[in-house]
Amino acid sequence: MPLTSRIFLGLAAGIALGAFLGAGAQPLKIVGDIYVGLMQMTVLPFIVFTLIGNIGQLKPDQLQVLGKTGLVTYLIIWLVAAGTTLAFAQSFPDLETGRFFSSSLIEPPPPINEPAGAVTSQEVGRKKPSQGQRARCPAHAFRHICHFSPLGRHHTPS
Repeated sequence: MPLTSRIFLGLAAGIALGAFLGAGAQPLKIVGDIYVGLMQMTVLPFIVFTLIGNIGQLKPDQLQVLGKTGLVTYLIIWLVAAGTTLAFAQSFPDLETGRFFSSSLIEPPPPINEPAGAVTSQEVGRKKPSQGQRARCPAHAFRHICHFSPLGRHHTPS
């Protein structure tokens, strides 16, 4: 039996075994992982070195044709991907006009009830140091260095 036939027979047997046994074929996964690892370890380096060796044997005019063909292929794939992306972006409806979504369904969040006497985020930074505090702080021009506590005590961050 030729090698190609044996490979396809093994492939068909593997598919049939996986289809009939389902999750019961899980213990055989290690055999498949070992096989794929061996293939990667032997076949992929062979392919890489063969490609590099054959490209190195090309004449300059052949290399120029190969480069142009590769560049044109790359640009075509890039343009198809960009066009597909733009087509998908245009094919979906805007969120405001789509039937599956309405901005009227969004409710504003409930207000935050702060305890009495709490300093709100709007009040932070409004308190200005007194003249005495300014005199005690040698780095008043650099407000991020010199801090004033609510009780008027001066401290420099460590």
